[in-house]
Amino acid sequence: MSVVGIPNLVLLFANEDIFVRLPHGFLEEKLEKKDLSRSTYFHYLSSRTVPLSLILRKSTPDEVWKNAIAFCSRSKPAVKIPKKLGFELAYLVGAMRDGSVSKRDSVEYTVSLFQSGTDSYVWLRKIASIFRREFGVAPKIEADRNGHRVLIHSKPIALFFEGAFEMPKDQRFWATPKIIETLPAAEIKGYVAGFFDAEGYVTSIETFRKTGKTKLAFSQNNRESLEFIRDFLARQGFHPHIYEDRGKFVLCLYGKSELKKFYASIPILRKKKRLSSLLDSF
Repeated sequence: MSVVGIPNLVLLFANEDIFVRLPHGFLEEKLEKKDLSRSTYFHYLSSRTVPLSLILRKSTPDEVWKNAIAFCSRSKPAVKIPKKLGFELAYLVGAMRDGSVSKRDSVEYTVSLFQSGTDSYVWLRKIASIFRREFGVAPKIEADRNGHRVLIHSKPIALFFEGAFEMPKDQRFWATPKIIETLPAAEIKGYVAGFFDAEGYVTSIETFRKTGKTKLAFSQNNRESLEFIRDFLARQGFHPHIYEDRGKFVLCLYGKSELKKFYASIPILRKKKRLSSLLDSF
């Protein structure tokens, strides 16, 4: 599958207390002994990690972005920052339509995703695996009220979701990230799948047997995010509809043929079994 490049985020990180890990040869070329104490100079070379503000005085943001291995804040583990947006990361961004990025006193930065339901823990383990593959860190999965939460304490990852995907604190104001709009259809399907697995609904078998009706729905506070999904699905031959329900917006597909086509073409993970069971009952 093809991938799309993520814009250079170095200048966004430069406004924070961020360190960057770089190749030894790159640092040897850029750092000058005369500007640092002997111990500091050799510490930077051996650890390959320097304050971002320091290396930006010696090189360009493009050079740093191209060579960066990992980023970290003080006392936190270093994390990889993806430079390409492929299928798995697109799926993760879609799933984060039900997640949050928070900052407390400009010190504690967290990325989290809460889900309830009998299958929430199993699905969140898959989400944690994507985080681990994309960012090189293992998130915590914690019990929280009647569900579970994936939780990462990381300033670079929080800033990454804000910078690359325009993710605000309040989901009501999170429109479709511009970079998602540039993706090929195959990767947009990943985004749609993650979105649906986090926020979607499928008619239960019991309801279908009572009413004979079927519905597949996305729910979200931001209407534009659903309009993007609607327009994409329409281009794929679906017939989606949007309506407002108790202050939220809902995008729906109705009927057996629409649900069968969705199952066949959108690579959902969490709700695949439920949709499959419904289709088998037709």
